[in-house]
Amino acid sequence: MFTLASAVTGRHLAPRLVLGRLVVKRRSWRIRAGDPRPGGKPAEDAEAFRAMRRWARDLGLPPAIFAKAPGEPKPVCILLDAPQGAEMLARLFDRDEPIDLAEMSPGPDELWLDAGPEGRVTAEFRLSTRLRPAAPRKDPA
Repeated sequence: MFTLASAVTGRHLAPRLVLGRLVVKRRSWRIRAGDPRPGGKPAEDAEAFRAMRRWARDLGLPPAIFAKAPGEPKPVCILLDAPQGAEMLARLFDRDEPIDLAEMSPGPDELWLDAGPEGRVTAEFRLSTRLRPAAPRKDPA
């Protein structure tokens, strides 16, 4: 999900890839070490929270994203509209390492899997594909 952000495209942003209504790859961003990043403690400081929101808006980030730092086994879901979510992202930025971000798609208001008392939760179907060379064509002679 994350490797296309800049490793392949060489840019900070990789667009969403879709086939019809199927999202093949979410829109993603790579925030490189040394790139401008908001600092502070957004959960405690209103100005730091506003700075994080401005930064996210300027990058075109949606309110719900997944963030993946090097060495972490899985990405974490971050809700940027909440000070606690902005704080989680700020803590990842403290590492001064590249951070990969991907849009949450579907977003929190579009989730379809009902987990009962827990409410609606995320779900995805993951597929692996392998291309094989085409078989030689036979002449219709």
